[in-house]
Amino acid sequence: MREFYENIVKRFLDNSKIKIFNFGISHKTEERNVSISADGTSVYFTGGIIEKIKLIALDDFLRIYKINRVDLIKINIEGGEYSLLAHMINTGIVEIFDNIQVQYHKVFDEGRIMRNSITKGLKETHKRQWCFPYKWESWKR
Repeated sequence: MREFYENIVKRFLDNSKIKIFNFGISHKTEERNVSISADGTSVYFTGGIIEKIKLIALDDFLRIYKINRVDLIKINIEGGEYSLLAHMINTGIVEIFDNIQVQYHKVFDEGRIMRNSITKGLKETHKRQWCFPYKWESWKR
């Protein structure tokens, strides 16, 4: 992950509009081991190189950086989307996101049940714009 971070820093070095952080966003703040295989990474898969990473709870990140409105959040976190979206819905912070794009991954046996529960929660504040199941879907507030 350090290599990915360093590549992004180099890529956007001359763009002052982009802020780069050396941590991931999650439903809670913690350190986890991540498996790195080619350009894919996940805390839910094994194999490849293992590296320790830092994750920051989304609500902590928003509070620390004083963010109260987000135009778009794109969530593609290899299984972490379930707990993150559930956390966003349960805490009510989902309402500050105008657009949510998510890619669900089939990493849990109960994934379909979890996805259905998240869909029900998102429908309370957002309207689904389009959906290609387990590819990408988009929600608008």
